[in-house]
Amino acid sequence: MVHRLGLVKIKHPRPYKLQWLDDATELKVTEQVTVPFSVGKYKDKVLCDVVPMQTGHVLLGRPWQFDKATLHNGRTNFYSFTHLGRKYNLVPLSPTEVHELQSRMQQEAKSSKSALYISTGLKELELPPEVEALIKRFEDVFPEEIPPGLPPLRGIEHQIDLVPGQPLPNKAAYRINPEESKELERQV
Repeated sequence: MVHRLGLVKIKHPRPYKLQWLDDATELKVTEQVTVPFSVGKYKDKVLCDVVPMQTGHVLLGRPWQFDKATLHNGRTNFYSFTHLGRKYNLVPLSPTEVHELQSRMQQEAKSSKSALYISTGLKELELPPEVEALIKRFEDVFPEEIPPGLPPLRGIEHQIDLVPGQPLPNKAAYRINPEESKELERQV
């Protein structure tokens, strides 16, 4: 994101090491960048540490919340704060709005790229023609748009009615002679 937006990196005044999910992977944070951003009518700049990530988001964390003296409502997930004498309320997107935004972004990505690409996290590689042909051959398997939300609630399609206090039904799927049955029970 830093490279795509043409932002100027500066040396971090206090470099530090960062570990994500395991003790083996360690990342050294040595650079910072000032990122201008807007959320609705709210426009601001924030100083961010530069970390290689597969996503392209600005994470407004505790330092931003402290600097802006934000009030967070944990139930509604609203953030309220004052910036340059004006009061702002940041409200999360609804699931429908998130779906519409993701669909719009996918359509823009499809129209801006003529060839299929696969993301490696560091750079994008063009797929070989054989792989692209295979994907196109089976494109009817994958829907263009994923329906919003969870699937509708359905009744129980398969069930076994059990009687409380009774042993589970344990009938053999096919008959075997008594000697084989005893050997099978011994092994199990």
